[in-house]
Amino acid sequence: MSHLSPVHVFTGPTLTAEQVHSVRPDAHVHEPVRHGDLIALDAPAGAVVVIVDGLYHQQVSVRHKEILEPDRPRRARGRLLQHGRAARRRACTRWA
Repeated sequence: MSHLSPVHVFTGPTLTAEQVHSVRPDAHVHEPVRHGDLIALDAPAGAVVVIVDGLYHQQVSVRHKEILEPDRPRRARGRLLQHGRAARRRACTRWA
């Protein structure tokens, strides 16, 4: 799968790392996304970032500007897939 774009998945209770790796073995699995995670992510151009779970009440949540402005420095420059609650279980099938 080295010809495919790198995939970074922010997930927690909805999908386990094992479930993510069963669909995309080379995926980089991260904890649920929170404020600053997308800015700190050092992903190459063309990387895919999938947000399945995030922290909202426990910590400062990811801000919409982090998601909408992918061209900032040290930012995941690529495609960002964000799924609502109803589509979380199907998130892995979009990578196949």
